[in-house]
Amino acid sequence: MSNGRIILDESLLLAEGSERKCYLHPSLPGHCIKVPVKAGLGKKCPQCRVDLYNARRLKARRVPMLHTVDCLGWIDTNLGPALLTERVMDEDGSASMSLQESIESGNLKWEDVDRMLKDFWVWAYRYSVVVSELNIKNLMHREGSGGGRLVVVDGLGGRKPDLVFYLRQHLPWLARKKTMKRWSREYGKVKSAVLKLVQKSHDMDENFKDDFLGFDSGVSEHDQLGSVNISSGQSYPKRHE
Repeated sequence: MSNGRIILDESLLLAEGSERKCYLHPSLPGHCIKVPVKAGLGKKCPQCRVDLYNARRLKARRVPMLHTVDCLGWIDTNLGPALLTERVMDEDGSASMSLQESIESGNLKWEDVDRMLKDFWVWAYRYSVVVSELNIKNLMHREGSGGGRLVVVDGLGGRKPDLVFYLRQHLPWLARKKTMKRWSREYGKVKSAVLKLVQKSHDMDENFKDDFLGFDSGVSEHDQLGSVNISSGQSYPKRHE
């Protein structure tokens, strides 16, 4: 750190996307720093603005941050303004793996992933959280004594801070409508990616393959349009609109 400025280098790089790079905070291992890829973009970075505003709205509505990370605001780095966020950590204090890493390491079966996706859906629906994109890299697998859960580090709230984004942040029914519309697609993308990884890692017997391919979108039409009491084992406090 130099005069309050955080110094980042490639040794701290955790992940890189099309719009941002994610670095480990050099002195706070429980935190990450998201830096826009485009030089000079700084606080104008659309996805950073979405993440920060979305996190503030979730906290203002007292939504439990079980399946996402908190964004703590802008900080100054040698690479320009960047967004400080929590890092997903397991209960034992170690860094959580991405869903992709957990599957590749043999820590998860499809049944585990399916259950955690349904738990995530219940949370997103109940608290009117917009799900814009899910994949096996932006979903982290947080392990703990109460069972694992999925934590999204990118892909909530929307893609850009436009008028529709702000309307969904303040109109819960509109946010739920968006999430219901996208859920089958996002669930299917994750399922397909998991299947490909499992095929690479295991010689699946016919019974396992039939069971795996027999899963549907994960949430019935009744669950989407009415009750969200999916048999997930999760219990959440009352929603605050």
